[in-house]
Amino acid sequence: MVNLETKAYALQKYFPLSDLEKNYIAKNAKWYLETGMPYLTEEGMTAWASYFNPSSDHYILDDEAFYYCMVEILSIGKHQ
Repeated sequence: MVNLETKAYALQKYFPLSDLEKNYIAKNAKWYLETGMPYLTEEGMTAWASYFNPSSDHYILDDEAFYYCMVEILSIGKHQ
C-alpha cells in the first residue's frame, strides 16, 4: 500500500434529528441487533428493537436528550 492516508472523525447526532439521520441510526441499530443476536436474550432483542421503533413507547430518536456518536475511520491508498 502506498500513499496511505487515514483519518478518524466522530459522527455526532443529537435532537432534533432529521428523517435522514433517524433512518441512518435505525439501520445501524438493526445491524447491531442482527450481529449481536447470538449473544442476546429474546428479551434483550425485543427491548433493543423497541428503542428504534417509532410505534413503541420506548422510541428514543425523538427524545430531546438523545445523543449518538460513532467513530468513522477513512483510509485511502493505492495498492501496488
